[in-house]
Amino acid sequence: MLDSGPLAEAVYAASAFAPDFPPIKFDGRWLCDGSYISPVPIMEAVKREADVVIAMFYQEEPKPVPSDLLESNFNILAAFFSRLVKDQTMMSIEMHHHEIILLPIRFGEYIGPWDTSAYSKIIEAGRKAVAQRKDEILEVIAGADGTDH
Repeated sequence: MLDSGPLAEAVYAASAFAPDFPPIKFDGRWLCDGSYISPVPIMEAVKREADVVIAMFYQEEPKPVPSDLLESNFNILAAFFSRLVKDQTMMSIEMHHHEIILLPIRFGEYIGPWDTSAYSKIIEAGRKAVAQRKDEILEVIAGADGTDH
């Protein structure tokens, strides 16, 4: 986390995503987009002692036959992020004494980070994922705080 220093370096570091924007060295540390370290920040929620962690994330599907280098890079990153989410979830379960609910969201097509026209589709997919597991979520929350919802 950056809490001091030049704003330009902090903004660049927060968006450094190889190969387009390589990591930046700042104060002796290499900094890049947080999704390289924790695409779904379950570990952070566990460190902050959350009773219940509900992790909703976009599960990227690799392209079966990449047509160019960019799509090949996408496939490598999708596999990397998928493995990282699984590993961090397993570590979090070992560290955590309460509940972790994963809500992966999938779309039929790729939605890029700058595709603002897809926001309503993304929000709706999130609503559907929560609705499908609403009873489980409420049961876990009720068990964590001792109240009946």
